[in-house]
Amino acid sequence: MFNKTMFSMLLLASVSATAQMIDNDGYYKVEHVYSWSNGEAHIWLESNGGEHQCSDKTYPTRYLMSRNTALEFDHKFSIFLAAKTSGQPVKLRYECDSSNIPFVKAVRF
Repeated sequence: MFNKTMFSMLLLASVSATAQMIDNDGYYKVEHVYSWSNGEAHIWLESNGGEHQCSDKTYPTRYLMSRNTALEFDHKFSIFLAAKTSGQPVKLRYECDSSNIPFVKAVRF
């Protein structure tokens, strides 16, 4: 029988299983901004320090955003475009997904 205690334990387990947010240690310039037809955006930071800490190091300075998963996608994408065109650096907060790929959760301009 399912009761409040079981529900609380399940809720706690799901909260503790969420990915950890990671902040870049500094501000880095945006090198490239790509937007694909599937709703995904790829943001590339400068290679001198803009590397993520996720274990998939295939593209160490690439960060992803997905219209399906990123809250306020349009706002973040606009900030990245403004940073790219102005040459101003950004600071990111991201999380490594289950495939250890970095997904942007917040951006500071």
